[in-house]
Amino acid sequence: MKLFKKTMLLSCFALSLIGATAVFAQQHANSSNASEPVRIGERNRAKMQAAMEKYHHRLHDKLKLSAQQEVAWKAFTDVMATRQEMQAERPPIQNLSAPVQMEKMLEHAQQRVLHLQKHLDALKTFYAVLTPEQQKVFDEHHHRMQRGMRMHMRDRMQDRMHNRQREHGMEMTPSK
Repeated sequence: MKLFKKTMLLSCFALSLIGATAVFAQQHANSSNASEPVRIGERNRAKMQAAMEKYHHRLHDKLKLSAQQEVAWKAFTDVMATRQEMQAERPPIQNLSAPVQMEKMLEHAQQRVLHLQKHLDALKTFYAVLTPEQQKVFDEHHHRMQRGMRMHMRDRMQDRMHNRQREHGMEMTPSK
């Protein structure tokens, strides 16, 4: 029952995030050059990939893995890399009808849940081969990364809100 609740919660979150992204992409497409296709994050994909590799490299160095642990590390990082590929493969949905857009978003959310399950399985396998000291280092790194991601997303959403307010003549002072 817990897995079902988590799956539903993740699906709802993914759908809302995808829906917000689609709305933003459509608004951006309407305001920019119509002859250029808009792909949110396309220009940042390489930057994000480099940051993830740097994060993995730092974590790998801090964990001081043994030769036996390297196999689990490789499997764990390979699963993480498939997320980037999954995002790159997603086709644009702006020109589709609303029902077809929603079907595509639901399909993507289901794929995301499957990927999260693979990620969890790889994480558990890797975590199980770590010593208690290594687990502590991993937990600290993971919590720090999650906190940083939340703060980054919050800041980006605030920036978008302020930009929209400026576009509509409702400029307000930033609350940062």
